[in-house]
Amino acid sequence: MMLASDARVFLCSSLALIKKSPVSIFNVFPTNKHHHKHHQMFFSVSHQPLSTTTQKSFSFRPSKPRVRFGGRLHAAARDKKTDTPLRYGFPGEIQHHQRRKERTTARAAGGSTQTKKEKKDPAYALRTLLNGPAIVQAPCAHDALSARLIERAGFSAAFMSGFCVSASHLALPDVGLISYAEMQDVGGRICDAVSPNFPIIGDADDGYGNAMSAKRTVEGYIKAGFAGILIEDQMAPKRCGHTGPRPVCDRETSVARVRAACDARDESLEDIVVFARSDARGSMGLDEALERVKAYVDAGADAVFIDALQSKEEMQRFCDACPDTPKIANMLEGGGMTPICQPRELHAMGFKIVAYPLSMLAVSVKAMETALQGIMFEGYPDEELLPTFEELKDAVGMNEYLEESRRYKLGSSSRTPA
Repeated sequence: MMLASDARVFLCSSLALIKKSPVSIFNVFPTNKHHHKHHQMFFSVSHQPLSTTTQKSFSFRPSKPRVRFGGRLHAAARDKKTDTPLRYGFPGEIQHHQRRKERTTARAAGGSTQTKKEKKDPAYALRTLLNGPAIVQAPCAHDALSARLIERAGFSAAFMSGFCVSASHLALPDVGLISYAEMQDVGGRICDAVSPNFPIIGDADDGYGNAMSAKRTVEGYIKAGFAGILIEDQMAPKRCGHTGPRPVCDRETSVARVRAACDARDESLEDIVVFARSDARGSMGLDEALERVKAYVDAGADAVFIDALQSKEEMQRFCDACPDTPKIANMLEGGGMTPICQPRELHAMGFKIVAYPLSMLAVSVKAMETALQGIMFEGYPDEELLPTFEELKDAVGMNEYLEESRRYKLGSSSRTPA
C-alpha cells in the first residue's frame, strides 16, 4: 500500500521527468474520431513544457449543437451517409426506437388493437362536427364512467353537466356551491376516460368570477382536455336553468366576460370552442336575450345558447337571430320549460348541437333506488335490471385491460402476477 509520503515523492519525480521532456503533452483526453460523430464530446487539455510559468488551457466543446427533443438533451445528430438530421441523439436509441416501430407495425399487421397514436386535438374534432352537415347529439356526462359509456354508445360528442357533477360528486344542488377547482378536476378525469379526439364540452357556470376569472377558467379547462367551454351571464350565486327567473349581469359585464374567454382561447395553443350562454330569457325577456347572444358573437364566441326557451316559436326566433353561428338546443328531460323536439326538427330550425343534460344521472338515480328497494324488501336486487358481471367488466374496461396485459406476461418462474 502506497503511503501519502510515498505518493508525494512519486508525483514530484514524475513532474521532474516531464519538465525535462522537450515534447509538449496534448490531448490528455484524446479526440477519438472513430466514435459516433453525433454524440462525441471532444475534450482536450493542452500544455506547454512545464515550468514555473506554465500556462494551461482546458477547452470543452460539443461536436454538434445540442437540441431539446422529448424533454431530453441530445446532440443534433446527422446520418453519416446522407448527412441528414437524425431524430434521436444516440445509436442505441435509434436502434431501440426502430425496433419498437417494427414491433408496433407487426402487432398491427397481426390484428392487434394497438395502432399508431393519433394526435390529440379534440377542439379540432369538435369544430369539424359543428361545420358538418348533421346535427350533433351530445348527452351530458357527470364522471369518467358516464363519459366512457357515451362514447361507447356511438355518440360523437358529450357535455359535462354542472348540475350532474354537483349532484354526483357533492350530493348538492347546482346553486353555485361547486368550485372551479372541483369542476376542472372532474373534467380532467372525464377527458382522460375517452379517446383523445372525442370532444367534451365543459360547463363553466359563470366563469367563477369576473372577466379575469373567466379567462383563467378557460386556461384551466384547456389543460384539463376540454374541446369546448360553456360560460353564462348569471350573477353569483348562479342556479341551474329551468328553475325560474335568474338574475344576470348587465350586458357590458357579460360581454366582457365572453371577450376575456375568447382572448384566453386566442392566446393559447389550443383552439378551444367558446360557447356563450344567456339566462336573460327568464328575468329580462326574450328580446334582451337575443340582443345578448348577438353581442357575444360580436365579442368572438364560437357558438351561442339561450337557456329555457319556452316555445318552438322562441326557438325559431333564436335561430333566426344568429343564422351563421352554431346554436345549442337544450332538451331538459323530465319536465323542463323548453319543448322536447326530435333532432331532425331541431336541425330544420337551425340548431347545430343538442344537449341531453339529465339522462345519464336521472337513469342512474332511478336504477340505484330500484336496486336498493329490491335489497331492502326482497333481500336481493332484480337481476333483470342488472348487467352480468362480464358485461360490467367490459363497461369499465377490465376485459380490454386483461387482453393488453397478456403482451407483458412474464415467465412461469416469475413471482409477479400477469
